[in-house]
Amino acid sequence: MKKVKKLDINYKVYTALLIRQKLPYLLVGLVVILSISFVIFKKTIISSVLQKKIPVINSKNGLKQYVVQAGEDLWQIAEKNYGSGFNAYDIAQANNLREPYILQSGQKLIIPSVAKRFPTQGSISPVSASQSGITGKTYVVKEGDFLFQIAQEAYGDGNLVQKIIDANKIPEPYTIEVGQQLFIPR
Repeated sequence: MKKVKKLDINYKVYTALLIRQKLPYLLVGLVVILSISFVIFKKTIISSVLQKKIPVINSKNGLKQYVVQAGEDLWQIAEKNYGSGFNAYDIAQANNLREPYILQSGQKLIIPSVAKRFPTQGSISPVSASQSGITGKTYVVKEGDFLFQIAQEAYGDGNLVQKIIDANKIPEPYTIEVGQQLFIPR
């Protein structure tokens, strides 16, 4: 049997040679990773800054206009302009928008000068219900009606539209048809 000669390897020298040989690849890899990270970080910062800016245009007649950004809905636009999403209906009314309020990127909206709305809490008082346009427990949908407007007329607050939706089990996208009879919970 032959004896195997033990190799005398100096690991410090071997490691130094290996690092010297692989160092250019390591540096190129780090530069690529840092470059990609910088580009992603820059895009993220720029997009977050742009999203925080409210693109409002003052038109010639003194009304405020808003340019819709990609992915925005009326609730978000109302929050940006009034500090409350409950003003979404005011924007829809000022722009003659109909449910389901589909907005396009770049679309210009008029932002009406109205007070900030707050959510309604508690039950509907008989006084506020009697002051509204719809007083019965049922309502037949007419041409041009939409749920928010019906809730506005029934309760004096369109933000209570969910009561009508729940009572009538109206599925998304919450469309109603002319002649449809709706139960108005009181």
